[in-house]
Amino acid sequence: MQKRIEFDANSLLKLLVHYYQDHEDQVPLDAELVNAGVSQFFPRWVMLEAKSDKWTGIRIEKGWNEPYPLHVRYEGGKTMSWGNDGLAAIRWDDAVEAPKAT
Repeated sequence: MQKRIEFDANSLLKLLVHYYQDHEDQVPLDAELVNAGVSQFFPRWVMLEAKSDKWTGIRIEKGWNEPYPLHVRYEGGKTMSWGNDGLAAIRWDDAVEAPKAT
């Protein structure tokens, strides 16, 4: 059986703000959603474009016109992030207030 779960992209952004509040790659509380999309090439891949006045000093890698994307993943009570500066290694961290398994 399947069940459809619907949410708006801004709610997803706010979840990222919560789960990454203690991480080096945190999403600032004032982050505002600019754009959202679903990949036509990668199944179940969602992109959020956000802006914040608190993101300062972010360098733009050679060959890019914008900051390198931050990739995030939540799995098993842990969060994973990689690529915020184009050089960062994959990191697994404990999630903030991870939901209990049922």
